[in-house]
Amino acid sequence: LRFGMEFRDTSSTISGGIRVSAGEAPNPASPFVRLGDGFRPVTFGLDQFYVNIRPFKNKKRVYGYLGKMPQPFWRGDKGIIRAEMTWDDDISPVGATLHTVLVDKRKDGKIVSLENVAGYFIVEWFREARFAGLVGDTSLWADQLKLQVRRVTLAGAYYHWQNLNSGTRAPSFVPGQSASLLPGQAAFLLRPGFQETNAKFDLGSGVYTFRENEFDLFEGSAQGTLPVKLPFLGKSEVVVLGQYLHNSSVANESNGIGVSVGLVGGDATRKLKPFSLHGTWRKVEADAALGTFADSDLGAGTDVKGFEVTGDYRIHKNLSLTASHFNFKGAPLRSTKVTRTFLALIWDF
Repeated sequence: LRFGMEFRDTSSTISGGIRVSAGEAPNPASPFVRLGDGFRPVTFGLDQFYVNIRPFKNKKRVYGYLGKMPQPFWRGDKGIIRAEMTWDDDISPVGATLHTVLVDKRKDGKIVSLENVAGYFIVEWFREARFAGLVGDTSLWADQLKLQVRRVTLAGAYYHWQNLNSGTRAPSFVPGQSASLLPGQAAFLLRPGFQETNAKFDLGSGVYTFRENEFDLFEGSAQGTLPVKLPFLGKSEVVVLGQYLHNSSVANESNGIGVSVGLVGGDATRKLKPFSLHGTWRKVEADAALGTFADSDLGAGTDVKGFEVTGDYRIHKNLSLTASHFNFKGAPLRSTKVTRTFLALIWDF
């Protein structure tokens, strides 16, 4: 259950938004309220709070976001078809981004555009744990360049995750010299509550770390659409969305690939309302992405191979129904068979 307010005006110097969400769970990629909770009340948390700053006369050329913002990186834009290998739909990163429109030509329905998004995001600060274990701040530097030519969109992104092993504390004893009696702790992002599907080292006593303290991820995405006219469905679009991911920081379990094929169409003013139908196949090795923030539905992170089929229909301008079926092999080592079905109702106003 989410309630938000947004002031979106591309001609204004300052705009922004705020959103609260019920049932915030330790896993940021899956904020669901489950049925049955011992009649306990449901708490609300700040899900988004951000400002959009457009300081120049040309408001669309250069602008920035600051705060806990909606997903700033392009992952597809047709229907509800999205590439979620790197970012789950529910992730709202905290930090600052700079958006630059390098080329924007639109004439007679033809589009040629080139845009860049650069950002810095804070994942966790470790002020309270200074001088006890690894305490470097976990953060992300990212940049994405996107090119659209008519019905084809290409995007390339670089993600640099820093200090992934921060929060690690292992008990130690050196005879005659020193001893650390504090209880051991795994790296912050490998503790219960998060999606723990990355490959990891066991240091003993329940202390786990990532194989590398930094991840350098290179991502390529491509989307193409083809207009079609079908019986009963009228004018629609066939959509193909592909995504490839490589982690250059590790020697193996470092690649991911995903392909979605779908159909979108309908119109709020027609008898057939907007609809979106797609199937996705994906294989993501354990360290191809940071599993903490990857897709929570198809695989619950990384280390997954399988598919989903999802359909969405907006029966009213403020009401949509979604159904999804997932069938995949998940962690560990893509050996655990999982099948599940989700039904969702979204009402916005």
